[in-house]
Amino acid sequence: MGAAAPRLEGEHPFRFRLIGNRRAIAVDDPRLEDGVDDNNAKYDITERETLLFGRNLGVSADVQTGSNVNLFSCR
Repeated sequence: MGAAAPRLEGEHPFRFRLIGNRRAIAVDDPRLEDGVDDNNAKYDITERETLLFGRNLGVSADVQTGSNVNLFSCR
């Protein structure tokens, strides 16, 4: 998922891992275990910074998973 808002300083892509049955998101950050990204202010990414996989990549039209399981942003 990508965030494309002018105040996010360059649009940040986020990577979500799914649990085994693919019905929920697996999180490592205990602040996200409640399923809510609590922000201190609008456009704040405080609780989701652990989900970032890049910064200032611009808006991507497509994201692909490579054979090495890395994510690639395609424009």
